Parts: sequence; C-alpha cells; structure tokens
Amino acid sequence: MSPWVKDAVCRYGFAIASTVAVTWVRIFLSVSLEDRVPFALYYVSVLLTAWVGGSGPAVLALVMGIFATALWVIPPEGSLLGGDPAHLVALFVYGLVGVVAIVLFRRNDEEHALSQQHARNCDAMSKQLSDSDRRKDEFLALLAHELRNPLATLRTGIEYMERPNLESHKRREVRRSMRRQLEQLVLIVEDLLDVSRYLRGGLTLKREVIDLRDVIDRAIEMVRPQIDSNEHDLKFSRPAFPAAVNGDPLRLIQVVTNLLSNAAKYTPRQGRIRIFLDSEPTEMVLHVVDNGIGVALESQNAIFELFTQANASSTRESQGLGIGLALVKQLVEMHGGQAAVSSEGPGRGSRFTVRLPAADPALMTEPTPELSGVFAALPSPPPTDRGRPTRVLVVDDNVDAARTLASLLKLDGYAVRAAHDGCSGIEQACAFKPDVILLDIGMPGMDGYETARRIRAQRIDPRPTIVAVTGWGSDRDRAQSQAAGIDIHLVKPIDMAELNRAMATVDRGAAECV
Repeated sequence: MSPWVKDAVCRYGFAIASTVAVTWVRIFLSVSLEDRVPFALYYVSVLLTAWVGGSGPAVLALVMGIFATALWVIPPEGSLLGGDPAHLVALFVYGLVGVVAIVLFRRNDEEHALSQQHARNCDAMSKQLSDSDRRKDEFLALLAHELRNPLATLRTGIEYMERPNLESHKRREVRRSMRRQLEQLVLIVEDLLDVSRYLRGGLTLKREVIDLRDVIDRAIEMVRPQIDSNEHDLKFSRPAFPAAVNGDPLRLIQVVTNLLSNAAKYTPRQGRIRIFLDSEPTEMVLHVVDNGIGVALESQNAIFELFTQANASSTRESQGLGIGLALVKQLVEMHGGQAAVSSEGPGRGSRFTVRLPAADPALMTEPTPELSGVFAALPSPPPTDRGRPTRVLVVDDNVDAARTLASLLKLDGYAVRAAHDGCSGIEQACAFKPDVILLDIGMPGMDGYETARRIRAQRIDPRPTIVAVTGWGSDRDRAQSQAAGIDIHLVKPIDMAELNRAMATVDRGAAECV
C-alpha cells in the first residue's frame, strides 16, 4: 500500500469511526435526551474529524451524521424525510453550520500552511543573506590581499628607484618587476570591471574572424612572468591548421589568460601545464591541462560561479578573487560556446575545456588588441637612518617581492638573504642566523605560521626577531601570528620607514604584535 493510500484510509477511517462512536453515544443517551438537541454530539464528530483528518473526511463525517440523525434520532426512526418539519429545518441548519465549520477549518489550515511556508522562506532568505554577507567579507579580504601583493612590490620598487647612484642593470631589473606587478593589477581591475559590466548587461563583444592560435600565443605572453616565477613547464601543442573562430580577440585573450593564470595558481612550483587545440566539424576545442591540486567532484559544478575558490584552506595558499573562471564561463557563453572542467579529484590535476563555434578561415583577420590603464604615482616616505640589525632574511614565495625588498635592504646597509618557501626559509635561518626574518604568511605548502613555529623550535641563538610581512591584516591574523611566535605583524604594502623603525627599536625576545 502506497503512503498516500495509507494516509487516506487513516483519515477517512477516523471520520467513520468518530461518527459511529457519536451515534452509539447518542443512542445510549436517547432515554434521557429523547429528541432534544439531536445534533449536538455530531458537531463533535465533524469538528474532531476536520482537525485531525482535514476537510474531505470532515464532509464525510457531516453527511454520515445527517443520515444517522434522520434514521435513528429524529422520530419516526428509519425515515429520512418523515416526521416533524421543525426537525427537518433543524437538520438543514445542522448541515449548514457543519459546512461553515469545515470551511473555516480549511481556511485556517491554509493560512497555517501559508504562514509555515513564509517562515521557511524567511529562514531561507536569512541564510542566503548570511551567506552573502560572509562571502562579501571573504571577497573583500581576498581583494585586499590580491591588491596588496603587487602594491608591495610597487612601493618597494619606487623607494628603490629613488635612491641615488643606482647601477643601470639593477634599475632595469626593478623596473621589470614593477611592470609585471602593474600588469597583474591591470588584470585584477579589468576582471572586476568586466564582472560589473556583465551583471549590468553592459558587456559587449567586438567580433571578427580570428585565428585562435594567435589568441593563445598572446595569452601565453601575458602570463609568462607568472609561469616563469613558478618555474612551470608550459607547452602549447600548436596545430598546423588555422583555428578560425568568430569572436572578440580581446575577450578571448582574456579567457585563455584566466585559464592559464588559474592553472599556474593551482599548480605547484615546477609543475606541468599543457595547452591543446583540436578541430571538430563545427567547433574549435581548447584544452588547458595541469598536474596541480585538482578539483573535488562535488566542487566541479560550482567552480565557475562568482567568488568561488578551488582551494579555501586555512593556509590561504593559491587563493584568488574567485572571478576569473566565472568570467571565462560568461565570455565563452556570450560567444555561443561552452566551458567545462574535469578532474579525477584532489591532487590529480585538472582539465579545463572551452568549445567555440568554428568559422570560415578565409574570413580570418589578425587580432590587434591592446591593454591600457591609468596609474597614479604612489607616495614614498623618506628612509630612516636609525640604528638597526645587520642580518636580514626575506622569506616570500613572490620572487619579485622578495628580490626587490632584499635589494632595497642591501642599499640600506643590511646583509640580506632571500628564500622563496618555508623549508628553504628554515634552512637559511639555521645557516645564516639572521637578526630579523621578514616572513610572508600566505605561502604554498608550508605557510608562514608553520614556518615561524619551526624556526622557533630550532632555538637559534641569538633569537631572531620574526616580522610578518603579509597581505592578511585582520585581528584573527594578528592573533595567529602571535601564537606562532611572530614578533611583529606588518601588512603589505609596507612602509619602509615603518619597517626600519620596527627593526631598529624592537626588543629582541619580546613577543608583541603591532
């Protein structure tokens, strides 16, 4: 028996049982009640049935009560229409009142169900608002972090360039680092603006027939600094045939750039990234394959949603704004194509696939997109010449940031070494015995907190002062720094005057977080 049938049998069975019970009680009391108040007990049956079983069973109880009263209560017994006309009028009134009662019960049930639905909707909306507020806070924190990293290199580089008597090759090296970080800022700002345009419906395409191979070549040029800094093995299996598509060259470069940047971000140092381009009868198919951290099966459907990161671990390594892949999906769909991801699971790498409608190669033109942007000069405070320790270790996975900061510290008279991951930082700390360690927090593999804990466990003498130089600056981050044995917590982009003052005035062995 199905649950629906079982429920119906129970509800209508209650109506029958309650009517039979009331009829038995009415017959039992007939000696004392005679024909007075012949219907009162049947109201009890109708109301109880409406409350327990609903309006349908209540109607059955009402009809059965009318028949039972006519047959066994109102004289003469066994007659439905005979007897005193007053009894017939009373019977009609009983039926009418019963119908009104059933209607009121039904309306009350509907209002109760509606109020429950409203309550559920309110709970769901409250949860959505809470999730939205949480994701907004996370996004703003991530945005601040992503902006602070390139800004740190720019501020340090500007201070470096302002120093007199710089060697020309050093100046060129710093300029190249600054240019790469400016390009990173351009990409972040462009992605943010494009998301805003898309949500407002203002994102448009300037389409022409182009060779997708050229688009991929240009995208590789744009992400080359990121690829090189992570020592990734990037190869593009460039086909001999022209890969003609009808699209906006700038937007398609943006698609491929975001895919490659995502692959570089979630692939460990010296990892492998491959680009394949296949031709199908009606489509051009682009594959970006890496051997990085992979994507869990339950996360693959959500990875193209706004503000979603593939790795939201407490170490915060490899996090971005969560808009790059969302833009990829939006832009590809605007071109009439599809974007998808496949992965065998965490640690098994990822394959991102983009399908675009093929076009006639005879109509192909050369893409000539240009990036542009306006940048304001960053103010630079004058350096300080206060007393300071002489041996400094810089630990930062951002090679540009580490090299630029190390170069600037050398100009100030420090003996400086640099490391680009936690393990190397521990080894350098034991060998170099620095007075001060400038430590990034959001490093891949071993984060800055764990690095600091392991350095403290080495009991290096003299005890180095550990300064967190990071894009994370909340109260929780500062508390984590203090718990890990970090003495000072500075937020990127750091002010060199502030850093000099901190290193000059810190009391070694004190554990404070400023």
